[in-house]
Amino acid sequence: SINEDGVTHTVTSGEGTMPTRGVLDSPFLMKGQAWSHTFREPGRYEYLCLPHIGQAGMREATVTVVR
Repeated sequence: SINEDGVTHTVTSGEGTMPTRGVLDSPFLMKGQAWSHTFREPGRYEYLCLPHIGQAGMREATVTVVR
């Protein structure tokens, strides 16, 4: 992921508005910074953005990995 926004974001494992210990744990990403993750197991991975946890568009996003 490349942050093309003018504000800082994260990609953080979470359920709803609660961060969890999971595979997605990016640092805070400023505009133009990139972060990537290689999924090792198929599944559904939910994530959120820590600085914007209260905004509906920045939580409860998912990635589904199939093999």
